[in-house]
Amino acid sequence: MPDWFKQHIELEYIKYISFTHHALNIKNLCLGSSHGSYGFAPWDSNTFNLSGTSQDLYTTYSLYRYCANLPLLKNIFVFYSIFSQGFDMIKGNSAHFVPLYKILYNIPYNMPPPPQETDNYLNNIEIATQEYLISFKSQLNITQYNNFLNYNGQSLYHFFFSPEITGKSEPNNILSKYLMEIHKINMLLLCKN
Repeated sequence: MPDWFKQHIELEYIKYISFTHHALNIKNLCLGSSHGSYGFAPWDSNTFNLSGTSQDLYTTYSLYRYCANLPLLKNIFVFYSIFSQGFDMIKGNSAHFVPLYKILYNIPYNMPPPPQETDNYLNNIEIATQEYLISFKSQLNITQYNNFLNYNGQSLYHFFFSPEITGKSEPNNILSKYLMEIHKINMLLLCKN
């Protein structure tokens, strides 16, 4: 499993923990693809960003359904790009993200019968993702993340992920490795009592 994918699993799991901790207080929710993930900075502790890299409209809708019963939810921001209509994570280069959404948010992906190679590929990725997530959870001190607050204000994270500066960040972008580390550090620094 490549390091960038391990980092993606770690970040998404930390985001999931933060989401579950703040779920009862969320008033504003951001969903959609990486444009929202990298370009939307929540402005207070009642705003949460569940956008993700290569998130298709099916995943966005499924996350909306997952969050629809949040007691204080008032606003939902959906980042919709020109390529969003018709984009399907399962059928593209982003299929490896599907098992993580399935594991964390119980999103049922109704996959058309794929060729045997694709089916085995996705099953292997799901197994590897589950195994790595178990390993990561065992090393993680959950008490560090119990008091996550959403990001509030400007930072290097916002500067580097600004679409005007970097364009759409992809795993092969030279800044991606460093930006992921900055994002992880920002997430860890947001722990407050």
